Amino acid sequence: MRLIHIEYFLEIAEKKSITAAAKSLFVSQPALSKQMGLLEDELGIKLIKRKSRGIELTDAGIQFEKDCRRILSEFEDAKHQAIIIGRQEKIELRIGCFEGIVVDDFMKPLQAYLHEHFPKVRIKLITNEMVQNQKALAANQVDMIIEPEPIRISKNGYCEKLLTKRPSIFAYSALSPLAQLENPDWSDFSKETYLVPANTVKNGMGDFVLGQMPKLGIHDPAYELMGNMMNMFSNLRLGYGYSCMAKTALITNPDLLYRDLPDFYDMGIVASWKENHPFVGKIMENYGEPL
Repeated sequence: MRLIHIEYFLEIAEKKSITAAAKSLFVSQPALSKQMGLLEDELGIKLIKRKSRGIELTDAGIQFEKDCRRILSEFEDAKHQAIIIGRQEKIELRIGCFEGIVVDDFMKPLQAYLHEHFPKVRIKLITNEMVQNQKALAANQVDMIIEPEPIRISKNGYCEKLLTKRPSIFAYSALSPLAQLENPDWSDFSKETYLVPANTVKNGMGDFVLGQMPKLGIHDPAYELMGNMMNMFSNLRLGYGYSCMAKTALITNPDLLYRDLPDFYDMGIVASWKENHPFVGKIMENYGEPL
């Protein structure tokens, strides 16, 4: 069976007439009928039933039409991806990323991978709140988004890869009462105020962090909303409260003290994209870990 047989059959199925399909395909009606006969002989089943006016599909023909349309769609996607990658055209990969203090732990390895395997791909990084990134991906305004695992998309029609796992910490200042203790226990943290950046409340991260605290023995912690991340860090440096963050944040805040959190606080960093995107799937095929 050749691809042209599929195209002929689908045209007949759409037009419900061999005569009309032949006209649309610019072939003679006898030639098209012969090709359909050869296809049915090869399959050993009847796909169409001829009627006094036009044709109708058999049950097998109805299923065959569905499968053939799916195959043709996948074939077109494969062609498009091959052309883009094969030509090695300049490709702008628009990545929506959360507004983190540090992104080097996952962006530098991704950039190195692209530079080695897809040297014509150029990253355009767009930072925004995570909910806005998801909306931008749905609207095709970005090609891929990177977000923490607890709030990843996880929907039908999307693909996901784990890029890295980030250990988390409780961070506080040398001016904090916690710093007066040689090795603060979790119960000591429960006596202080947990600082929550307002954007993490909107995207669900704040709920995730607070939801883990009972596992540490911290129940009903006192917490306070901070206007943004900079406001939170300013308060921490002044000795007020503590906050949960990725350990990588210490790169830009080396003066903060911290206590490592258990593994259940580890934050997966996940890349997500639409499964029918013309080239992201090919680029990410051999990068990251499936979820």
